[in-house]
Amino acid sequence: EYDNMMEFTFATIDGASGYQSQNIGGAIIKGLEISLAGQSKIFSLPLNWIGGYTYIDPKYKDFNSQLQESSSYWIDLDIPGNIAGVQDANEPSENFLKYRSKHNFKMDVETGYQGFRAGVSVRQTSHMLAIDRQLGLFAQISQYREFNNQGYRVWDARISYERYGAKLSFLLNNFLNEEYTVRPGLLEAPRNYAVRLDYKF
Repeated sequence: EYDNMMEFTFATIDGASGYQSQNIGGAIIKGLEISLAGQSKIFSLPLNWIGGYTYIDPKYKDFNSQLQESSSYWIDLDIPGNIAGVQDANEPSENFLKYRSKHNFKMDVETGYQGFRAGVSVRQTSHMLAIDRQLGLFAQISQYREFNNQGYRVWDARISYERYGAKLSFLLNNFLNEEYTVRPGLLEAPRNYAVRLDYKF
């Protein structure tokens, strides 16, 4: 629970528009977090895994018409398989802090044999439900969010070999080539490859 919470907010002051840290009043952010980690074997190979899930329900304590007007909130109860964590239709659906996702999930699995190691990871985030209404007017951000409203799931993979203090790694990021944004209006990197060499002196 926060009193006099400060957040970056889109504002226009003296004809200039941009983000400014402003007082948004009180806020209550309820939620839970679950983390799991373990070790096992598959075909006699060691298997290490770690994962976690986070759920939040962030709301303004004193939600009013001014806050409602400043927020562009996305909600659709009819989309099958929706992972956006949509609120019940009887609740005041617009009362949701901006630039947040209700659901976040991460998992990483790795195995190895002698000097070789291989791993895969996934992160899934539900749709960002609310942003500043003014921001949605720029560069067709609102239209993009309308058609990309299921959140995103990104898979990464890696393989490495280590010997004599040197480690050579091949990294394959976003290998399913997911199109997604973490911040509205900024597309993240498509599928990309990297080769990395580490050496311990």
